Amino acid sequence: MPRFPICRYGVLLFLIFSPLFFLCPQPAFCLDSIRTERSLEAENKKDDALSNDETWEEEWEENDESSDDTEGLWAEGEDTRERDKNEGLFKLSGEVRNKFAHDVSEDNNSEDDMMNHARLRVGASLVHGDRLRAALFANINYFSYGNDGDWEEDADIRLDDAYLNFRGDGFNLKLGNQVIRWGKTDAYSPLDNLNPEDLREDLSGRREDRKLPIPMAGLEIYAGKFTISGVFIPFFVKSEYDLIGTDWALLGHADEITLKEESSSDSLKNSEGGIRLSGIAGRLDWAFSWLYAREDLPTPDSLYLPVGFPFSAGNVTTSQLADFLNATGQSVMLTHDRQNIFGFEFETTLHSFGVRGDLAYIDHASYFTRDLQRIRKPVVQLMTGIDYSGVNDWYANIQLFISRIQDYESRIIWATETTRAINGTLWKEFFNGDFRMECRYYYELSGDATVLNPKLRLSFWNPIIFEIGGEWFDGSNETIPGRYKYNDQVYLTAEIKF
Repeated sequence: MPRFPICRYGVLLFLIFSPLFFLCPQPAFCLDSIRTERSLEAENKKDDALSNDETWEEEWEENDESSDDTEGLWAEGEDTRERDKNEGLFKLSGEVRNKFAHDVSEDNNSEDDMMNHARLRVGASLVHGDRLRAALFANINYFSYGNDGDWEEDADIRLDDAYLNFRGDGFNLKLGNQVIRWGKTDAYSPLDNLNPEDLREDLSGRREDRKLPIPMAGLEIYAGKFTISGVFIPFFVKSEYDLIGTDWALLGHADEITLKEESSSDSLKNSEGGIRLSGIAGRLDWAFSWLYAREDLPTPDSLYLPVGFPFSAGNVTTSQLADFLNATGQSVMLTHDRQNIFGFEFETTLHSFGVRGDLAYIDHASYFTRDLQRIRKPVVQLMTGIDYSGVNDWYANIQLFISRIQDYESRIIWATETTRAINGTLWKEFFNGDFRMECRYYYELSGDATVLNPKLRLSFWNPIIFEIGGEWFDGSNETIPGRYKYNDQVYLTAEIKF
């Protein structure tokens, strides 16, 4: 049974983290109850905000703030926001972020020893009164991968947030590049499928930080305690990923594979869209949704397996697939199939606890089989969880995830019939939040997969934020963490917002 090797990495973690307790520029840890991340009063206030104006203001601020735990790029004091809405504001802002990671062990000759990801996000926003907001941002990424002294580089520039947001009486219209999130659960939600993700770095960290803004039109209509939301995505935009050549590539370091990916032309026949009805009943926030979209990650199309060809009877690895393709002269066609996703979500509070859950039914999800065929099966996914913000700046979150493939066939590879896992976050803050000890985790109850991300976050030197931590993956080849079990790494991240 795969497990997290505590003995292997315990000493390394201790050596990395322990000096920071003595280097922090404060004389002692602050153990008083300074503030809580979420209070019952805040939740009650949210439940009471039933008017159209209040609902729209909440959506306005949520959409514009950064997904980081610190203040958003446009987050200001209440007085400043009110003055900006009355007088108008044109503001230049941005952020620079760099993450350097080092592999903890040399598992094979092909894996990268080091990886560096530098990102610059810069742009401008405009607020005019309480009716109009606009934004135009660009995102520049630079990747470098080092292996035994040899470095490979990759860079790109793309449009980030670039939208026009107009508020009318009883509605809110937002056009352009944006991120829209459906679902209530933290981090991963089976209903959060509107925006693709940037998966070129790794699977750790918060999923919302990997979301890519794409062109779409979002309309919300407010009617008392109900909100009707519609989303139209004019053309399909897939997730960002490497197919081969890096530790995080979908097919790893497999060599000499001929790959062809289904093209998605900018025509309306590739459009996506959905509708969502949400409301408030007492202390319960709820929503029903339907989304018609393509799969953001590709699946290999069916291949021809010659009769009598010697092939593995077990789970096929990417290296075995590469050998087969080279021997038969075939190429892989990667496809993004369409699917309908029907969902229900809820959120409420019980005393000092927040309770939330998401349920999704996916009518067709693509899978690859041992005999190299692509098949499609319906899937039911449930994520439900509870979080607690306690005294002395403690925060704990735990969520249960269940996924079941309907009409499962034993020949399916890279996926199991039923997945049961827990995931969440535990942190403790010191020095009024300038120092945080945090651990994010994922563990499949069958013992087949584990992800662990302990880290320290330091923000004493505003506006610079440092994060130092480690990322460990373990599991069988049928699981996603298991595919990256040789990618254990320690990292240092520095971020500056301006």
